[in-house]
Amino acid sequence: MTETILVMCTVGNIDEGRSICRGLVENKLVACASLFPLVESYFLWDGLLEETPEVKIFLKTKAALYPLVERFIKEHHSYQVPEILSFKVEAGNLEYLKWIRETV
Repeated sequence: MTETILVMCTVGNIDEGRSICRGLVENKLVACASLFPLVESYFLWDGLLEETPEVKIFLKTKAALYPLVERFIKEHHSYQVPEILSFKVEAGNLEYLKWIRETV
């Protein structure tokens, strides 16, 4: 088991995603931010089915930094209720996990 987490977030466009990723890395809140430029999301909002192209972000960081990561995303996100989900990393490349710990 590790103290590393993967945080997943969806944003409305590539520029917003890049801005959030850069800010999180520059502030040493995440070691790495990976951006997937096009996902299609289907969800209910205000009782209506929405079909929206979005950008998915995967962030690698320490569990202890999650509250700061969430706050940063909320402060820089355009959505009223942004998707921000955290997953524990149970195992992984030990050298990579060490790099994350040393980077943030």
